[in-house]
Amino acid sequence: MEFTCDIAKDLENAYIAGTASADAVMAIEEHMSSCESCRQRINQRKKDLKKPEKIFGGYRLKTDSGCMEDILIDKSLKKLSKRLKVRKAVGITLTSVMAITSAASILYDVMKKYKGNNN
Repeated sequence: MEFTCDIAKDLENAYIAGTASADAVMAIEEHMSSCESCRQRINQRKKDLKKPEKIFGGYRLKTDSGCMEDILIDKSLKKLSKRLKVRKAVGITLTSVMAITSAASILYDVMKKYKGNNN
């Protein structure tokens, strides 16, 4: 059976993803050594899979495995994260102020009672 360009096209996804068998890899590489069009197509697909492309304010990263993974680096998510950090800091600050105020109030009441008992 002759290894044709059609067979190479059928196996190239597995070859690029790294899931092809050792025999398939050897066959594709042997075919690519003698077929310029398959070599160019497969090498171009490998390059394309490594280039991120911009989508909807974030990035879609094409990975080596051939799978598409969405990696959102959206400015609105960054702003939301920053707002949540600020709210957390404000919450901690307000809680601290309330705790200090409560402690001062209790201390004031205790001192007032102590002074009242001494007179």
